[in-house]
Amino acid sequence: MQGNKDIIEHLKKDIVKNCNILGFIKNYPPEYLIKFKNSVYAKAKSDYNWIYISCNFVEELKEILTKMQPDETHLNVVQEHLKDKSLPAYFD
Repeated sequence: MQGNKDIIEHLKKDIVKNCNILGFIKNYPPEYLIKFKNSVYAKAKSDYNWIYISCNFVEELKEILTKMQPDETHLNVVQEHLKDKSLPAYFD
């Protein structure tokens, strides 16, 4: 598993796309920060326990969602092209 510093450097390669997740983990130390294939997901607490996901591929997003715990219900997926394709089924 990669360390947080390496994962943050990976996110900084596309700082425009990943500015939300980078700002989130800067302000709220993550409980976990995981790189999965080409995607990254982080869990940290602000007002709720939030999961922030940086992902380019629907299939990777679907795999990430299967790994989430039942209490992980506050999600932030910034990439617009992924929102309508996978999230409704996750909440059914």
